[in-house]
Amino acid sequence: MKTYKKVLLSVGAVAAVASAGSAGSFALFTADKDSAANQVSAGRLTMDIGSAETDGVLGLADMAIGDSTSGTLTVKNTGTIGGIYAVTGKPGTGGIDSTLGQSAIVRIWKNAAGTGAPAVEQSLAAFNAGSGVGGLTLAKSDGAAGGADETTLKFEVSLPSSSTGTDNDLQGLAGSEVFHVHADQRAGQARPNGSAGL
Repeated sequence: MKTYKKVLLSVGAVAAVASAGSAGSFALFTADKDSAANQVSAGRLTMDIGSAETDGVLGLADMAIGDSTSGTLTVKNTGTIGGIYAVTGKPGTGGIDSTLGQSAIVRIWKNAAGTGAPAVEQSLAAFNAGSGVGGLTLAKSDGAAGGADETTLKFEVSLPSSSTGTDNDLQGLAGSEVFHVHADQRAGQARPNGSAGL
C-alpha cells in the first residue's frame, strides 16, 4: 500500500508542476497579420520577324554572273525583357550545292539601307560555318529599359562579278538558305523595380 501511495503522490506532483507551467503560457498576448499581395513572375524574351518567317528575306531565280539579290529582316522584341540577338545561317531544305556555297557571297548590314561596312561579307559556305552576326541589342518591347525594341538588317547574296575561270561550273546550281535569329537575355537588364539585372 505504501508503494501505491508513493506512486499517487508522484503523479500528483508532476500534474501540479505541469499545471503551473501551462498557466504561465496563457499570460502572453499575440497578434498576426498576412501580407498576401506578393507576386513573382518570370519575364518573357520573345521576338517577331514579320513576313520573313514565312516568305523569306531574299530570292532571285536564274541569277547570272554579277547578279545580286537583297532583302531586309526586321527583328522586333515582343517580350518583357531586353535581349541580345544574333543571326546565323544554315542550308535550308534540299541544301546548297557546295560549289555555289563557296562562290556566292553574303553581305549583312546592321541597318536597313545597307550603308557603311557590312557586318558580314563572306562566302555563303563560310557564313554557314561561322558565328554569324551578333551583338544586336534590343530593349524590352515597351522601350522602358532604354534603346530601340527593333532593328532591321539588310541581306545581300551575289554571284562573283568577274570571271574566275570556273563560271560555267555555277550554271544550273541552286540552294536554299535559312537565316536563324537567336536571342539571349541582355545582361544587366533593368527590372521594373529598378534593381540591377544579371
